[in-house]
Amino acid sequence: MGRITGRLGETYFIDKGQILQEGDCYRGEAIEKLAKFENFYEDLLTTQDSITKELEDLKNRNRERSYQYKELMALKLTNKHILRMFEASGL
Repeated sequence: MGRITGRLGETYFIDKGQILQEGDCYRGEAIEKLAKFENFYEDLLTTQDSITKELEDLKNRNRERSYQYKELMALKLTNKHILRMFEASGL
């Protein structure tokens, strides 16, 4: 995945060709990439909620030692680490 933005001191810039204005709306590669990131982030949050519910269900059924529980816990921790990296980056 290549960068679309460049850096100039403390600010970022983008080539005009990466964003196209159509009336009051904008489109282009930069907008598409931002939308994909936002979709990924929302999916990650939704997945975390789902995993939490599944883990709670397994816990209620005394399946905390099951392979499924351990696998879900590992995924939850991995996702949590990714979310913390986003937060640390200001995203």
